[in-house]
Amino acid sequence: MVYYKYREWNDYTKKLLETNEFWFSSPKHFNDPFDCQIRINRDDINETLAIDFLSQSYAKSKDEKSHFYNRAYSNFDECKGDLEEVCDFLRERIRDFEEYFDDKGILSLSANPKSLLMWGHYGQNHKGISIGLADTSGAFLADSRFSNDVNYQSEYPKITARDIVMAKSSEDWDVFVDLIFHTKSSEWSYEKERRVVMSKGDKLYKTPCVITEVIFGARCDKSTEQEIRDLLHGSDVRFRKALLKTQSFDMVIVDV
Repeated sequence: MVYYKYREWNDYTKKLLETNEFWFSSPKHFNDPFDCQIRINRDDINETLAIDFLSQSYAKSKDEKSHFYNRAYSNFDECKGDLEEVCDFLRERIRDFEEYFDDKGILSLSANPKSLLMWGHYGQNHKGISIGLADTSGAFLADSRFSNDVNYQSEYPKITARDIVMAKSSEDWDVFVDLIFHTKSSEWSYEKERRVVMSKGDKLYKTPCVITEVIFGARCDKSTEQEIRDLLHGSDVRFRKALLKTQSFDMVIVDV
């Protein structure tokens, strides 16, 4: 399978092809205000959740948990001040998760090399290029720990304060990060997006797989095409061209 990165032709894209380095953006820079945004209701942090958290943390057996709950609720008024301190700790835990979440870096690709919208939005009004990356064995694109397809749906993924604070490790948090990072509104389904997620965002990483092809946009001029050919001379990269159909809102991709 080949996935594509639509790009305008500029100094950054030229350097990308020269160095095989891609920019992994922090989700806070995305153009969709819902994309990768967590909405956790802090009002759900209360004394009941604090008791459940303490029970999970310190009561080892079923009998110990039962004894813990009996003591906590029979002396609830006396414990209220202490429980509020635990609630403050849980709010801090939510902030830790948000920072852990915001630190991630994402490379967005597409399975569709013929999207008129993406050529217009990300491919310099069809004057740019689309870079093809193959998910060959051993590549990040083929490793589900780093890369997965985006799911499109009408409902926003629901993650509660309880989910976050009761998680036992950052590995458990990764389940929630994966859910949020790979769920978008159905209105974006035309992108057929594939994402590669790394631990830190807003930095360059070596390409997660082999660059197998470059598609020139329908309006890409000959001088740009030649510059790219010269830049990649001697490589195994395949060169292709997007051509607009004359009788339909569509295009074909041909070898050139």
